Amino acid sequence: MRITELHPINERRKKLARTPERDQELASWLCNEIDFSLSSRRELEDVWRVARRQYEGVPQKRVRNTPVLNAPNIEVTIGAIAADAIYAAAIDAMFTASPLLVCRATNKKWVEHSKAMQRWSNWIAANELRMRHAVDNAFVDNCQLGTAAYYIPFIEQVKKTDIHRITHCGPQIIPIATENIMIPHQSQGDLQAERWVGIRFWYTPGEVQDRAKRSKGKWDISNIMPVAHIDVTRSRRQEAAHVRTGAPWREMFEFIDVYCAYDYDGDGDDEDLLVTIDRTSRSIVAVGYNPYDTRPIEYMRYQVRAHTPYGLGIMEMMAPYQEEATELHNHRILNSLLANARMYIAERGSGIDETEEIWPSKVLMCDNINGIKEISLSDVYPQLHQFEAATLGLAEQRVGLKGELSLIARGGSRTPATTALALQQQVNRRFTPAFDGMRLATAAANRQAHWRYSERIKSGDERVIDQLEQVLGEDDALLVEELYRQDNFERAVQIEFTAASASVSREADRQNALMLANFLQQYYRGIMELIAIAAQPEQPNELRQVAAKVADKTSELIDRTIRTFDQVRDPQTFVVDVEAELGSLEQQVQGGVAEIEAMLGGLPVPAAVPPGVETPVPITGGVA
Repeated sequence: MRITELHPINERRKKLARTPERDQELASWLCNEIDFSLSSRRELEDVWRVARRQYEGVPQKRVRNTPVLNAPNIEVTIGAIAADAIYAAAIDAMFTASPLLVCRATNKKWVEHSKAMQRWSNWIAANELRMRHAVDNAFVDNCQLGTAAYYIPFIEQVKKTDIHRITHCGPQIIPIATENIMIPHQSQGDLQAERWVGIRFWYTPGEVQDRAKRSKGKWDISNIMPVAHIDVTRSRRQEAAHVRTGAPWREMFEFIDVYCAYDYDGDGDDEDLLVTIDRTSRSIVAVGYNPYDTRPIEYMRYQVRAHTPYGLGIMEMMAPYQEEATELHNHRILNSLLANARMYIAERGSGIDETEEIWPSKVLMCDNINGIKEISLSDVYPQLHQFEAATLGLAEQRVGLKGELSLIARGGSRTPATTALALQQQVNRRFTPAFDGMRLATAAANRQAHWRYSERIKSGDERVIDQLEQVLGEDDALLVEELYRQDNFERAVQIEFTAASASVSREADRQNALMLANFLQQYYRGIMELIAIAAQPEQPNELRQVAAKVADKTSELIDRTIRTFDQVRDPQTFVVDVEAELGSLEQQVQGGVAEIEAMLGGLPVPAAVPPGVETPVPITGGVA
C-alpha cells in the first residue's frame, strides 16, 4: 500500500509560465539556501546526535581505562528519565482535554452548523488523521531535541492486488523528523512568514516512479540522481534505535518540497511557489504556484530560544548534569569495588615496580616480606553519594521535575502532602510554555485538516461529500458542507476553532455547563417578572419604563458575564432581547383588540378602568 499526497487543484489559477533559464536560477538559489541552512545548524545536529546517544544510554567511549584499566563504564540516563516523565505528562495533558478542537459559533445563525462541525471534527480526529501516531512521534522529538513539526496533506492510499483501487482518501497528520525540517538560518520561528521552508523526503525508486505517474506529467525525473550517502543525523538516529532501513542507500533519492516566495518571472514581485527539488542533482522536479493558502506545516518548540528557529530540548538541558552524574556514578562504583577488593604482596628479591599495573586479587612479589600480607586498595567515601544526589537535584530543577531524580538518589522517602502540592503547582507553571506549544501546534494541525477538506469540496471532490453524508447523515452533512464552501474558511469567520486545554476537558466543561445553566435560570426568572410588570397596561407608565430599563441592563450584564465562559462564543443566543419581546407582546395585545372589535361588529372596545373608578352606564334608545 502506498500513500500519495494530493495537492488541491484550482482551475481558476493560471499555470506558471516556466522556462529552463528561470528553473535553473530558482534551483541554484534554493540549493544554496538549503546548503547554507544545513551548514549553519551543523553544530546543533552534533548536539542532537549526542542527545540520542545519551538517551539510549550508550557510553561516550566503548571502554573506560581511567583511573584503572577496564573501569566501570555506565551512562547514567538522567536525561532519559526526565524526557520520558515529561513526555508522559504531555501526552496525558493532551488527551485529557477532549475534544482537542472545540468548534464554537460566533453568531446564533451558525449554532447548528457549529454543532455539526464539532461532531465531524471529533470523528475525523479519532478515525481519519492518525493523530495519536503523529503526536507520539512529534512529542518525543520535541521533548528530547526541542523541535518537531507536522505535515498535513490530503492523501490517497492506493492498494494493488488483482485490481488497482483507492482504499482511503482524506487529510492526514504526518510527523516530520527534526532533521528533515529545512528552515532559513535567520528564521524567527514563524514558518508561515518565512521566505522559504522545506520538508525533506527520502524516496525509493518505486515511490519516485509512482509519484511521477500520479502527477500527470508535472514531475520531471529525467535528471534525478540517487544519494551518495545518507544524512549523518538520520543514520545516527537509526543506529541509536538499532535498526536500519531495508533499502540500500545507493537507491534512495533526497527530495525536498520547498514552499517559497521567489520572483520567478522577474517582475519585481515574489510569487508564492511550491517547488520539489532533487538535492543530489540540484535539479527541479516540479514547480508551480503554491496550491495552499496556508503552508501545510505546523511547528512546535519545547523551550523557545528567542529569535532563533530551533528550540532547546530536555536532553540538551540535562547534558552537563548527565556527564557529571555519569562520572560521579562510575567513580562511586569503582570506589565500592576497590574498597571490597584486596591485593596481596609476598617477599621476593626485589621491590615493587612503580609502573606495576594492579587489579583486585593480584599478587606482588617483594623483598623482606614475612609470608603473605593484605593491602587495602581503597576506603568507602560516602561523600560521592551526596555529590551525585546534589547533581541530580540541580538537574531536576533545570527541567522542572518534582523530585523523581532526587528520589532515586535518596533511595525513596516520603514527601509531605503540602510540600508535594506546592511542588506540583510549581511544576505546572514550569511546563506551561512547553505544553502550550505542543497543544497549540496539534490543534493547528487539526485545523489544517479541515482546510484540506474545504479545498477538496471547493474543487468538486464528490468522494468527500459522500463521506460527510455517510458519517453525519444528510442534514448535518449539508451544514458542514455549507461551512466548508464559505470564502476564506481558514479565517474561521462563522465558527471559531479553539484548542482545548486541561481546563476545557469534558469534566470541567460539564461543571461549567451546570454552573451556567443555574446562572441562566435565575436570570430568566428575573426577566420574566420584569417583563410581566412592563407588559401590564394598568401599571403606571413610569414603573413600566423602569422595569424595561432594569431588564435591558440585566441582559447586558448577563451578556458580559457569560462571555467569560470558554464554551460560549455566541452569548446573543442565551440573552433575552427585552425590547423585542415587549414589542411582540404589544403587537399581540393590539391584534387581540382588533379581533374583538371585528367580532363585535366594529363597536369600540372600552378601555380598561382602574380599580375604584365607577364605570359610566351607556345611554341607549334615546330615553334617559
